[in-house]
Amino acid sequence: MQLDGETNLKERIAPKDTNAMDAMEIAALEGKITCDSPNENMNSWDCNLKIQIKNQQKTINCKESGLMLRGCTLKNSDYCVGIVIYTGPETKIMMNAKKPPAKVSNVQRMMNYMLYSVFLFQLLLILIFAILSNFWFDANGEKHYYLGETLKPGFKTVMLQLLTYWVAYSHLIPISLYVVLEMVKMGQAKIIDYDVRIYDPETGYSMCRNSDLIEEMGQVEFIFSDKTGTLTCNVMEFKNCSINNIIYRNYKEIKEVFKKRSQASPEDKEACYNFFKLMAVCHNVMIDKDDEGNKKMSASSPDELALVAGSDNVGFHFVEKTSSTIAIEVDHDKEKTR
Repeated sequence: MQLDGETNLKERIAPKDTNAMDAMEIAALEGKITCDSPNENMNSWDCNLKIQIKNQQKTINCKESGLMLRGCTLKNSDYCVGIVIYTGPETKIMMNAKKPPAKVSNVQRMMNYMLYSVFLFQLLLILIFAILSNFWFDANGEKHYYLGETLKPGFKTVMLQLLTYWVAYSHLIPISLYVVLEMVKMGQAKIIDYDVRIYDPETGYSMCRNSDLIEEMGQVEFIFSDKTGTLTCNVMEFKNCSINNIIYRNYKEIKEVFKKRSQASPEDKEACYNFFKLMAVCHNVMIDKDDEGNKKMSASSPDELALVAGSDNVGFHFVEKTSSTIAIEVDHDKEKTR
């Protein structure tokens, strides 16, 4: 049986009163739905469904396990029949969608401050020159008739001189600096994409999705993680266990307990049997088939997947799951029970 590394699998359960109905019978139902108003809480949902089934008025309470969110992908089932509760911007996924904050590095922020300072200095400089130019033309304009200035000194002349000096001193703004910096960042991003020192045989080369914060990587001193798996590959493996005050360090020791010639006491055998039977039953793991028809297990938590895989290696095979039952196969000494 193949393991699936997918960790976004969520179990959805239909009301028990509708399990025996086909799609046409469900589509013909009429009733009233009373549920929560649109909100962004994705972990809780309460609903009362009043419908008439076989001439009997029934009230069915539905929780978050009966709500399929927008953007989900249906698995382990060919189709489902449901009722649309929230639409458009009132869906939970849309109400949780917020505009991502702009990520600006310290170097970029410092360059912006420098640009603002240069711009203010340029504005102050051309304003002083425009005013002094107005006074100079007022005192010396007649002597320098070859300059072609026919306007009389005033506000209009100051504005024209202001625009003239603005064009003359526009080279103070370092536009090329931003272009060169972006080119350097693009080059660094390509170097990161093909860096063999961070190459992984399973996932391949790294991928630099944002080049705006490359220069920040060399300034990282502390890393804070909210949970296991954020910065790790999150691979869980069942290695050993303690049953009835006995530590079993590998699968070979556990399998020896179930053999007929085992020296383990009947109490230890029963404890091991119950231990791994519960591991194979108490979980939310689902069984699916890949494109080649092979069975694979997928779960919302890698911990559950590791425990079910551990019980499978011992001989307690999880084979089927429905909305109300779970089936396992136990094989020891060539005996199989279901």
